[in-house]
Amino acid sequence: MRVSIVIPCYNVEDFIDDALASALSQSHDDIEIICVDNGSTDKTLEYLKNYVDRGEVKLLHQSKRGAPAARNMGWRAASGKWIQFLDADDMLLPEKISHQMKLVADKPETAFVASQTRKSDIDTGDSFIWPVHENIWHGLIQNQLGITTSNLFFVQALEDVQGWDEEMRSSQEYDLMFRIMQSGGEVLLDNDGVLSVIRSRSSGSISTEDIHGNKHRFLHLASRVALHLKKELPE
Repeated sequence: MRVSIVIPCYNVEDFIDDALASALSQSHDDIEIICVDNGSTDKTLEYLKNYVDRGEVKLLHQSKRGAPAARNMGWRAASGKWIQFLDADDMLLPEKISHQMKLVADKPETAFVASQTRKSDIDTGDSFIWPVHENIWHGLIQNQLGITTSNLFFVQALEDVQGWDEEMRSSQEYDLMFRIMQSGGEVLLDNDGVLSVIRSRSSGSISTEDIHGNKHRFLHLASRVALHLKKELPE
């Protein structure tokens, strides 16, 4: 079954080759790679065109509207039944998609797979394992239900909730997962090891440039989750 890898790209000339190498190295035998250039002003577009010329990547263009809008454009143009979102400064291990596709083969009702990842600081070299909580609702509230690159999404689940909220500046994947779960989507936990690497950087990332805003947005999301649980799962 085809899996489409969707990569939003904005000024990532220093990282895109590593991300694409990891996508192209996947052992799963039916992969489509879609890059969405989000108005890059460095050499990102030049690098991407080399992959397009070799027939390895499908390239879409968008004015600078942010990663959620680029992801929406990518998955809506995808031919795969499953969507692997890959941030352009992150990497997938070769068995990532094939392993998770084997898991969902026995769980056809799955809306998305949540898995742990390794987070690595580009500047310091420090790294740690980002765990997945055994309780999906606790994981959602505690920021332990995977992250964009570590998870795998069923395309119908994305369609059911109309994809990413393009107005959110952070906690975007947790908002997406909450809406899928809120609508009854089944979550499959994958705790079989690390299959992706998240690389954090000191500049060019909302996660480091607006820490106060990030905390505010996550707390607002957590309050939405709490209200849902109080109504639907009071126990």
